[in-house]
Amino acid sequence: MNMQQLNNLIKNAGLTGSLKKEHDAGANMINSMFNTQNVGIEGALTQALRDYDTEQKKQEQNFTNEAQAAWIDKQRAMNPFSGNRSQAMRMGLGNTGFNESSQIGVNNAYQKRYTDSKLNFDNILQEINAGMTKARENRDVRRAENERNRMEALLNNFYKFRDENAARSMSSGGGGGGGYYGGSSGYGGDEQLKSQGVHTDYYRGAINPDAAKGTFKTLDKNGNMYQPNNVGGNKLSATNRTIGQILGSVTGSRGANLSNQQIWRTANGQMFVWDGSQNKYLNITNAVKNAQQYGRKVSNMNINQLLRL
Repeated sequence: MNMQQLNNLIKNAGLTGSLKKEHDAGANMINSMFNTQNVGIEGALTQALRDYDTEQKKQEQNFTNEAQAAWIDKQRAMNPFSGNRSQAMRMGLGNTGFNESSQIGVNNAYQKRYTDSKLNFDNILQEINAGMTKARENRDVRRAENERNRMEALLNNFYKFRDENAARSMSSGGGGGGGYYGGSSGYGGDEQLKSQGVHTDYYRGAINPDAAKGTFKTLDKNGNMYQPNNVGGNKLSATNRTIGQILGSVTGSRGANLSNQQIWRTANGQMFVWDGSQNKYLNITNAVKNAQQYGRKVSNMNINQLLRL
């Protein structure tokens, strides 16, 4: 889930008044905490790169000093007035093969010293560059983990106040079943609902028979509560997870977006989603189990296709 999807959930939840203020205050506190952590993560990367840069400059200077020292030592050895060269001249070896061999030896010694120093510097530089790359990768991993934790915290904050809002709404509406609408006279005693049926943007027709055992406070265009709070008498409880979070992008039988729909669970572990275009609950237990087992989500798939997989 991304921030846009979360904002849509918050908007659709209809939080108002003190609940909205408390939710927003909690979200602001969460964002402030994770923003501070992001600053710390970036600061750690900045310090690591600064340390690597300092080390690189130090090693560059060491290599420069060693290369210069090797060159100076070579020049001293080749100087006709140096100790070794003067002795060779006094012995009459100045223009002999012995002296020429000595010069070759000096050159070879210089080349080896320079080459060894350069190879050592290149290896150190490679380690420094690898360290800088690793530091950036660690920053990216920590940032990604931080954002996942942020989203989880924001979702939990939202679920807390959404559920509180639903509880208040149910309790203020009266009716039996602890906030559900229902009663002994069937359909909550609402004869008008029985005669009019259901009229929504996605469905117009007879009421779902399970509504006789109780409904949620969802209203149709006539102001009637029509969505059952049960399946075959088995009461539903919220999982606090949506279709989009578990299954991906799913549409109803007539193309309505179901991604933000709540996944409901019965006491025996069966899972359902309400498809308003069919005015009934669909059993999605196997689809949820498959998604959780294989970690795959669908993209823009019709619910009827999904249930056939």
